[in-house]
Amino acid sequence: MAAISSIPNNQIEPFLSQPLVVAASDLEHYPRIVATPEDRVYLGVGDKAYARGIGNDTVESYHVFRPATPLYDPDDIERKSPIAFQAKFLGTARVIRRGEVTTLSIVESKLEIGVDDRLVPIGHQELLNYVPRRPERNVEGRIVSIYGGEESAGPGDVVTLNRGSKDGLEIGTVLAVLHNGQTIVDRTQPGNEKVKLPDEAIAYVFIFRLFDGISYGLLVATTGPIAVGDRIAPPDAKPTNEAPEATIGPTS
Repeated sequence: MAAISSIPNNQIEPFLSQPLVVAASDLEHYPRIVATPEDRVYLGVGDKAYARGIGNDTVESYHVFRPATPLYDPDDIERKSPIAFQAKFLGTARVIRRGEVTTLSIVESKLEIGVDDRLVPIGHQELLNYVPRRPERNVEGRIVSIYGGEESAGPGDVVTLNRGSKDGLEIGTVLAVLHNGQTIVDRTQPGNEKVKLPDEAIAYVFIFRLFDGISYGLLVATTGPIAVGDRIAPPDAKPTNEAPEATIGPTS
């Protein structure tokens, strides 16, 4: 693994406190806005909202988000089962009155907020010392999305991986990004035999935020554009010459 210095907190701090992805299996567990005053369609700063699912905990403030874009494992060619939803950050809300239906006040609004938008508690986010290290287990997976919806990524961009804490990843884990080698016809021999070119290591990805089955990483030391579907593996992984079963396209 090439030498990678510690990642400055200011590069990743904006991604630490706000909800970024929501596992599909967890979506229904988040409190949600169920009504607005006078049946208004959208809310802004200073408006009230009514929510269910908050309970009687001590959390006073919540991020408001919308599960906007489904994320699929690149091997799920038919895209039948999202593994997560990309969360669109909408703003923040503060509890005014608790109950079965909790009353909140919108204190920040980056986008319009409405019924069925979800709430996640705002907690203290400790800034850690992100020291790069190899994974302790042989973790292989794929890039499932590029933050911001771009088709390709480069140094300093954030990507989502289809592996997380249950797969052995930790904060600070560094993985190699391997670009999928093309399958070509060997025209130097008779028979039109198809051969897959080796995958090429074109970047490292530094894991800085973990969920159960997905994670966020910062791209460093890139030598070419990174795309959805590119493979991730330990930094010293050997390239594979096995042909893929299907062509992987970008997440919509």
